Amino acid sequence: MDVFGPTRFLADVAPAACSNVQATSVTLNGTVNPEGLDAHTIQFEYGTSTAYGSIVQATPSDAGDGSSEVPVSANASNLLPDTLYHYRLDATNSNGTNHGPDQTCTTLLVPPVVDEQPASASNITQFEATLNGTINPGNVPTAYHFLYGLTSAYGSIAPIPDLYTPIDDADHAVSQDITGLTAGTTYHYALVASSAGGTVTGPDQTFTTPPIPAPAVSTGAASAITVGAATLSGAIDAQQWSTVYHFEYGTTTSYGSDWPTVDVSLGGLSNSQPVSVYVENLQPATTYHYRLVATNGGGTTYGPDMALTTAAYPPSVIQPAPVLTASLGFFNPEANGSKPKTLTNAHKLAAALKACKKKGKSKRAKCQKAARQRFGAKKKKG
Repeated sequence: MDVFGPTRFLADVAPAACSNVQATSVTLNGTVNPEGLDAHTIQFEYGTSTAYGSIVQATPSDAGDGSSEVPVSANASNLLPDTLYHYRLDATNSNGTNHGPDQTCTTLLVPPVVDEQPASASNITQFEATLNGTINPGNVPTAYHFLYGLTSAYGSIAPIPDLYTPIDDADHAVSQDITGLTAGTTYHYALVASSAGGTVTGPDQTFTTPPIPAPAVSTGAASAITVGAATLSGAIDAQQWSTVYHFEYGTTTSYGSDWPTVDVSLGGLSNSQPVSVYVENLQPATTYHYRLVATNGGGTTYGPDMALTTAAYPPSVIQPAPVLTASLGFFNPEANGSKPKTLTNAHKLAAALKACKKKGKSKRAKCQKAARQRFGAKKKKG
């Protein structure tokens, strides 16, 4: 007979090394010997200090009433990366609860996770775009930015400085607006996430900015056509981009002249806008070719070729060539092709006296005298 009464055996507990260590989870291990009494309520206490604070039920949670060691384990989750955790194994039988010795386990430090299939770029215009991606920081403070450029070598960064995700173990959609792009250009970009666990660059992505539309141009009919001038017309749709214009003109489709010589600004209007210019110093009765030319950031557009013919001078404006009679010694084209006659002094005198009759009386006698002296018969000397 035991004078001290029956011996009381507590369940024997022994924690073992942790396993399956991850950044935010770990498997806690141990053994329980029931010592012949039913061992139940088997659990692990854990926390960042020996005060523990968290409990997870072990598997199995009841080791029976045998007298041999029973391995038990439990998964502790929602842990902090790169953090030292304390844990111990507890088991209870009819004699009470036994707490095992303190053990430690350190979670891993892992880099952030960047989505391998991120959302495409959005809000793409000629000069701007929004870059998109997804990051899981893995419960570690994580900074991020986007790389972008004309090749996969990138060359530009946005934002500066980096932005940060929340500190948790969830996926976070991130985005960044970029400006100063070139129209009609393909760009490469990638998301970069950095933490104490390392730096991860996401997959290379591309997007293409739309081109600037060139102006739509039509050449219209000429109007107000005169001997030396005309009004040229046409229409331009600037398609909301700043546009300038002029007309080309010349006697062939090579043109050669511009008017105005300094392009006229149409601004960035939308829809077809009528335009016209007044061109002077044209040649009469001449056919001219012309077309409207408009230019903006998207390029230069040439309207179709058109033609006009300037007016001729009216007959009343053209002075007829003088017709001289044969009596003055000139060829008369209206005289049936006859040759001019040789004029004698007598002929010349008659013509001169006839001309004198048209003068006033006060000058007539003097005129007749001069005519006789010039064309009259010469007296022979001696």
